[in-house]
Amino acid sequence: MRSNARGESSFDSVRRAAMDLLAELDRGEVKPVYLFCGADDFQREQVMRRVLSKLVPAEFRDTSLTSFDGDDVTAQRVASELEATGFRFDDAPRRVVLVRDAPYFDKGKTDDAEILVKRLESGLMDDVCLVLESRGAVDRQRRLSKAIAARGKILEFPALANEGDADKLLRGRLGRAGKFMSRSTVQALVERCGLDAQRLTNEVEKLIAYVGEREEIDVDDVRHMVAATAELSVFDLVDAVGRREARHALDQLERLLGQGADPFMILAMLIRQVRLLLQGRWLLDANLVQARLLRMRPYEFNGAITAGGSESMLAQWKERSAGVLPTSGKQALLTQHYFPLQKSLELANRFALVDLEAALERLLQADLGLKSTHLTPEHEIELAVVDLCTRPWAGATIALDALLQT
Repeated sequence: MRSNARGESSFDSVRRAAMDLLAELDRGEVKPVYLFCGADDFQREQVMRRVLSKLVPAEFRDTSLTSFDGDDVTAQRVASELEATGFRFDDAPRRVVLVRDAPYFDKGKTDDAEILVKRLESGLMDDVCLVLESRGAVDRQRRLSKAIAARGKILEFPALANEGDADKLLRGRLGRAGKFMSRSTVQALVERCGLDAQRLTNEVEKLIAYVGEREEIDVDDVRHMVAATAELSVFDLVDAVGRREARHALDQLERLLGQGADPFMILAMLIRQVRLLLQGRWLLDANLVQARLLRMRPYEFNGAITAGGSESMLAQWKERSAGVLPTSGKQALLTQHYFPLQKSLELANRFALVDLEAALERLLQADLGLKSTHLTPEHEIELAVVDLCTRPWAGATIALDALLQT
């Protein structure tokens, strides 16, 4: 996890910056321009909403707040609005121009952004404030970003990085409800929700209601109440295949289908997972992965492989596998989040290389079957899962020519 010069994690740094900004506004210290950006939609929206409520109290919202959708408004229109005197009540503190999903930080919008740069450099009227929102990170070296930083404030909300960030995000809500969760429970929740702040918060609200008067929310509560993500379900499916447990594997497949997962999507995820396992098997066969790493908790595993920065174990794996394993994209094992990375290594340890190669061939045959046979997609996937559990070499015995001519 990244830290700043004060030793804070990026999550702590953003939280502190947001609290500082709200305190400034309470003191009446208002900048002419603010930019809220970053991948965490939930926290960005939460903070921006609180800031807007301080800039424009509810009773003046209809007359003193002009809101635009970035897809529907040009920078010239925004600049004109900033220059207009407009109408507001005498005791309204200011006029605020809000642009949601502002596109002016994109590479192809340099000319458009220049209009706003000149407007900011010329100075806004004392009672006017510009608020911009941008989904995702922005390039701080662009002229518009620099103009905003020089005259106002930029708050970036990066995505949650790990279970520690998730724990910090949820701690306040749990405390207000008189509840608590152990680190292992937070980990189980992250396994099912991923690091999506919105979904984590929603699921915790459901868990708070579910446990009633009980103070602790435990792992069993999470497993009972929170539906697993498709990725976690596919891990469970591949795990059952690795144990050759056909009945359990079919149960996992039925669960995925019952959640509305498309058979083509399931097959694509299975193919991707087997490709990741092949990379994990290569790392294991090259004696790069110590057995103790597979027994660690995910956040301990992350600390073990990333300690040392450029000299870390993960960096060594990337160096040793250069030219052999993929280095970018969703198909590259070593660029995955540490949870699927560790899980893939665990599962790869249960398969021989030849079995993984055979499994991939059988899945590719199923892909052809989905597009060319008379079987339903669900039936085609079921047959493939049974073959993977009982006769993984079945793919090599199917005639490609016959499938293509069907």
